[in-house]
Formats: sequence, C-alpha cells, structure tokens
Amino acid sequence: MKNHVVNLVSVCKLLMFALLILGSMNWVAAQSTPQAGDVGTNLRELLQVYDESLVTDYHLKLQVRMPTQMVVEQGMSTSTVEMSGDAEQQTLKLVRNAIDPVLFEQDTKLGGYDQAGNFLLGYDAGMSISLTGEAWKVRCDQRVVSVDSHNAPARPVLDAAPRIDIYEANNHDAANLYYRYLLALGRGYGQLITQITSVEEVEGGILRVTANGSLFSRYGGEWILSVDTQHDYLVREASFRRAGEAVPGFTAHSQGTTQSGAVALAAFGDAAFSDYPINVRVLDYAAGPNKELIKIVARQVNDTTDFPKGTQLMDFTRVNGDGIPRMTHVER
Repeated sequence: MKNHVVNLVSVCKLLMFALLILGSMNWVAAQSTPQAGDVGTNLRELLQVYDESLVTDYHLKLQVRMPTQMVVEQGMSTSTVEMSGDAEQQTLKLVRNAIDPVLFEQDTKLGGYDQAGNFLLGYDAGMSISLTGEAWKVRCDQRVVSVDSHNAPARPVLDAAPRIDIYEANNHDAANLYYRYLLALGRGYGQLITQITSVEEVEGGILRVTANGSLFSRYGGEWILSVDTQHDYLVREASFRRAGEAVPGFTAHSQGTTQSGAVALAAFGDAAFSDYPINVRVLDYAAGPNKELIKIVARQVNDTTDFPKGTQLMDFTRVNGDGIPRMTHVER
C-alpha cells in the first residue's frame, strides 16, 4: 500500500511539473535567446520526480558489456545485472557471465604476478549493492585468473574471499556503482544537477539543456543534456565536463524506449566514464519491486553468519585520523 501512495504522489508531481514546463517553454520559444529561469527549476525537479518514480517501484534485468577490471586493456566482459527498489531501499545484483581471454601482460599496472612469474588478473565475478536509509553497502565477490607467458592457464581459477564496503547513505562511490547503468538508459540525472543555466527547444521535442552539477564526486562542472519531452523526459544524450577541464569526462547516449514500467526507460544505451565504456541493453523491465532479489542481496551484505571465511569488511563510516576505514576479517 505504501508504494502505491508514493507512486500516486509521484504521478501528481509529474503532471504538475510537466504543465509548468509546457507553459514556460511557450514563453521561452518566443525569446530570441535560450532562457532558464522557472523552466529550468521545473525541469530539474521533473527529472528528479521521474527518477524517484522509477527507483522506488521497479525491477529491471539488463545485459551489460564493460571492462573486466578497471581499464579496457584488461579485456571486456558480459554481465547480467538485476536492479530493483521500493520506497525503503534500492538493490542491485551483478553476475559476470563471461570475460575475454586473459592474456599475459608485461605492464604491472594491468595485474600482478605470482612467484613463478605467471600473470594474475583479479576481477569482480559478482557484485551485490544495497542502498538503505541506514547505510549503503557494496559486496564484491572476487575471482583470480592466472596465465603463463604463452597465455595458457597456469592454475585453476581461484575464488577469493568477498569484500564488503560499508558507506554512509548517499556515498558518491556506491551511487556511481549503482546508478551508472541507469544513466546509460536515460535516467538518474536529476540527482546530479544543481542548477539549470539554459534551455533551448530544438526539433523533435528535444530540449537542449546546460546545467551546473557534479558526477558522483564533490567536484563541480557543466552538464549538457538532450531531453526527450515526448518520452517521459528521457535523457537521450549527456556529457559532463569538470570545471577547468577541456574535454568531457563522461558521455552517454540512449536509444529506443520501453514503456513496460512506471515510467519510460530507454531500451538500450551506452555510457563512458573517460575511457571506461559501458553498453547496456534492457532484457526485462516492469513496475513493482522484486522482493526476492531484495531479500537475497540484503542477506549477502548483512548476514555475518553467512559470510565465507576470510571475508573482508571495510567500514568507511568509521575512519581513523589518516582517513583509513576500519577493517575486519571473518574468521571461522
């Protein structure tokens, strides 16, 4: 019942802001130069309401193609990502289904080496994220692949002990890991914008928007967005350039539309954090939370009795004078 009340309030907000924007845009269209003013404020709030309407009542299944580790040179991988949320929490579960063949590397920045000189590549075979009002938690289930100098497997794949990072709510790093897939699908931008500085109506119901904001950090910069007014104000193109930098550090493009949930979502899209590309395709999308998924992820990040031996907990809500988080290990 609570979710239905939240959704009704969100729908009312959406209608109100949409009407305000339409009226404001009629005035803007009559001007000789792009304006912001009330239309910018209403548009920012409208984007926020659409985002809230999505993440508080949905479940989503995605196919994602992205680097296996931190850089493209370590190879690409294909993952299944499931996301869900209600009024109390948001949840994500990633399973990496396949990775490109691991090749022997001389560059120590791309991996490590064992005593025999074999190249070691560690990566997250799975990830579970739980965002609640109390804490934001990220669990990484790690795997290590080793190859010799001839690119042949040196030993069986090793599943390492998980790592669980604990953050305060609204932490930038956890938000990045969760919302990056939604950015590729045209959602999640409302939280990243602080002030819209100009709005220009172009062809096909697209608004070209410039705004001040940030990208999962304390550093500000400029957003440039193309907003599709004909499809629930989806962001079709986006770029973010940090203040003082010459080129954008983030770009995104979304295509197609799926209307099977509470609000429209792009059918597929891509995003790039500098040279870290993400390609996302929607496999399934519907309104209503996946309660079983939420339950499974909550157990994986919270139930200490179920943690494997050696699980490392890094509590960023408790840091020492040097900014080092409190670290503990699960011993059996």
